[in-house]
Amino acid sequence: MPSTKFLFWNINGKPLADLVADLAHAHGVEVIILAECKTTIRDLLIALNQQPTAGFHFCAGLSSAITFFSGFSSAFLTPVFESERVAIRRSTLPARSELILAAVHLPSKLYWSDDSQAQECTELARRIAA
Repeated sequence: MPSTKFLFWNINGKPLADLVADLAHAHGVEVIILAECKTTIRDLLIALNQQPTAGFHFCAGLSSAITFFSGFSSAFLTPVFESERVAIRRSTLPARSELILAAVHLPSKLYWSDDSQAQECTELARRIAA
């Protein structure tokens, strides 16, 4: 059974569309998850789809901190739960095992205590297990 390759990167608001595209193509990435992405969806799709064999799609969601792109129809990557900082998706690609994908952009340690972050992670684990 073929495996799916993922790229997760907190790009910290930097204009890195071409670098993201180069990484995705060089490593055969099928799902790209970006945190703190300020580049427009249009510009990222242009960069991702410059190669003739590329076919990346934007996978819309509710999270303002996490952005998804996939090399297959977004219908195969459906939202299970979303909030501002959490996106949980179900991947149902044909001829592949179904999987749950959780992408998280936790608050900075500058603003949250260890106890607050531990509580957030406990709640996240509960959501993923549900």
